[in-house]
Amino acid sequence: MTKRFANPFPALALTSEDARQLEGLAHAFIRSSMDQFEQFALRNKSNVDDARWKYVTERENVRVFSERREKDRHGKDRESDEDAPVLNAADLPVVLVTGTIEGKLDDAIYGYVCPDLDTMRIKTSYIDDALVGSAVLASLIKPTPADPFRSLSIKWIEKGRPIHVRAVAKNRDFVYMESTGTDVLSNGERIGYHLIHSVQFPQTPELDTVVRGNMSVSGIFRQKTDNTVEIYIKGVMNPAGGLMRSIIIKSAAQALVSSWKYMHCAEMKKLAWLMRQRTLSGPVPSSKKDEDDDDSSMVRSCAVCGKKPSAFSVLRSRSHSKSKCKICRRCLCSSCKTKKTLSFIAKDLRLVQQDMTFCEACVREAASISAVAIAKDEIVAAEPFSWLDTYASSSSSSELSPSGSTYVDQF
Repeated sequence: MTKRFANPFPALALTSEDARQLEGLAHAFIRSSMDQFEQFALRNKSNVDDARWKYVTERENVRVFSERREKDRHGKDRESDEDAPVLNAADLPVVLVTGTIEGKLDDAIYGYVCPDLDTMRIKTSYIDDALVGSAVLASLIKPTPADPFRSLSIKWIEKGRPIHVRAVAKNRDFVYMESTGTDVLSNGERIGYHLIHSVQFPQTPELDTVVRGNMSVSGIFRQKTDNTVEIYIKGVMNPAGGLMRSIIIKSAAQALVSSWKYMHCAEMKKLAWLMRQRTLSGPVPSSKKDEDDDDSSMVRSCAVCGKKPSAFSVLRSRSHSKSKCKICRRCLCSSCKTKKTLSFIAKDLRLVQQDMTFCEACVREAASISAVAIAKDEIVAAEPFSWLDTYASSSSSSELSPSGSTYVDQF
């Protein structure tokens, strides 16, 4: 484990009364968000009130708005006010994110939920959220096989740049509670939720090396069509330091507009899970013959399109591992293989990323597996994200393929 993921505070000892109050606070925020979502989606048909909300940016089918100040709702926003520093909480801009992302509701929540440090590290490697330090300070509610997405924890994160490339400006850090789970609306419709809300404790004082920020953001997700999830995210972010309102809005918009990254996170975790299951259970019967004779395998046709390798490819394959799907172990040509970068926790506890080859059939199979079923399995599995030596390229004698692996935790 590197110092990036070391807890900078003394142990956070919470009483049962502390836990009860924090759980009640999280529940109140989530219920309020659900009520607002019902008003927005069910009664207002997901229409944004332009008089209240000012368009900021969009990406694909997701749009970001900032709330107009009361004095500006009946007139033009004053640009000078947008460039003024935010000095108190009353001036903090509220940001609204609405739209749709492709996928399933369970996949979205599976991408968000991260009850422990290993899962946090895996997630940040996929969503690229500028996280340079993190720690789980307390776990109040842990996922169970009966409710695999339910989680409530206290966390610390540092966002910005690693110290070796940091500019003059300090990074920001946050101490917050995070709640994830599923619930139902008043009409019986199932939704997922994700809440992050800053909290402070005597054991978590401000650190000299960073600026302490605050945030309160809640997201509601529901299955709108068979392969479309509607998102409704609302909240405030205060990076502190007297930044201009326009900079705070831009920073919040950039952080919240990329909700699709959590779907990508879920997709990669599901792919890694399927590969792990096949690896632990041994090669599938259809691939056994491919392993029997390396010489004959070198000229084996692509299992997808039937294309035979060229003479150059055959010569090259004598010193390089053949392109095989990491799940089904079938040979693939360059046109039919798909490369994905997966993340694992190595034996020395560093996070490592590995480029791997898959066929489209196995990628689709992994995507079709229930995220609920995988989440349940990960709860009872021992070290579900750990690196297995058999993942490495067969051309490498070391634990990791030197050409395809990158250690992320270097500091």
